Amino acid sequence: MNLNKNLARYLQPLTEEELIYKEYYELKQKNAPLDDFFESIANRNDIRKDLFIKELEGSGYYEKVTDIFYPFDYDIVAARHTRYHPLFLHRHPFYEIVYQIEGTCTNTINNITIEMKEGDICIIPPGPVHTVGVFDDSIIVNILVKPESITNSLHEHLARNNIITKFFEGNEFTYSYNYALFRVTENVELKNIMESLILECFNKDIHTLPMRKTLLMLAFNHLLRYQLNNMELSENRNKLHTKVQSICQYLKTSYQTTNLHDTARQFNYSPTYLCKLIRNSTGHTFNDILTRIRITKACDLLAKTKKCINDIAELVEYESPEYFNKVFKKHMGVAATEYRKDYNMSVIKNMQATNTG
Repeated sequence: MNLNKNLARYLQPLTEEELIYKEYYELKQKNAPLDDFFESIANRNDIRKDLFIKELEGSGYYEKVTDIFYPFDYDIVAARHTRYHPLFLHRHPFYEIVYQIEGTCTNTINNITIEMKEGDICIIPPGPVHTVGVFDDSIIVNILVKPESITNSLHEHLARNNIITKFFEGNEFTYSYNYALFRVTENVELKNIMESLILECFNKDIHTLPMRKTLLMLAFNHLLRYQLNNMELSENRNKLHTKVQSICQYLKTSYQTTNLHDTARQFNYSPTYLCKLIRNSTGHTFNDILTRIRITKACDLLAKTKKCINDIAELVEYESPEYFNKVFKKHMGVAATEYRKDYNMSVIKNMQATNTG
């Protein structure tokens, strides 16, 4: 793939960290002694030395599942996957869009192994345990997206009743699908969109978030129009999630009037069992789910109505506008008024992109 020159300068050279991981990988492949290597990195706090040890002791990768949380300031960010990094199983409460820019990689999701090739795009939802391996100079970029950012953009920017919307709605609270994979062959237009999105993730100005959302939705629309025949959708066959989906659907329609005890009674569970069921299936608490539903509804009201913040706070069952604003900013990263402004800007940018496309 003929990579954008600005991206190539950032993505192609091996970093100092990658060179260390590469040295370890090559020594291990030769079954060479590792004592000198470990001594040389003893004072390096940026290197995951525990992964080396666990890998050597175990089955070739770090088997304990690591929970990764979202530490970024923006709803959508991009980062190159660290090459030669030892394999480790992990999961997270956000979406990860794996974009294979150059070469190949092995992506394993819930014990399903995918060999990705240049141009492929794999969307991993919150929840599945996965690991990805790049042990050459191949390049993949991970685009990380908060679920709320997806949920509140789908129906505005994508055609209704499509497979991508179905995928995200099915993974809103419980993951109905392990992944969505697009086997993309030569496609210059999609490549340009993805590269523009990655480059935009380097920007930090006030316009960057609506621009990132616009480019992401543009990429999804392109996949829907031109790449559906190249899509693989992997369903989660775990029966547990179907029960929790019913509970979450009930909460979406009854969030203004229900609570933990009422919901448990509705499904003939004890409150303790209901909490455990939700936690085991989604990784979230009952209150987490209820809060997400309320914030999602608030986002919809901010985007599609002119109701004032005080009225929206009351409609989504918050006791005071101040507390609503505090919770909203914690979950969305911006105040409610700023969210409305960003949303309106995103709509304008999307219309401009459509008109010039």
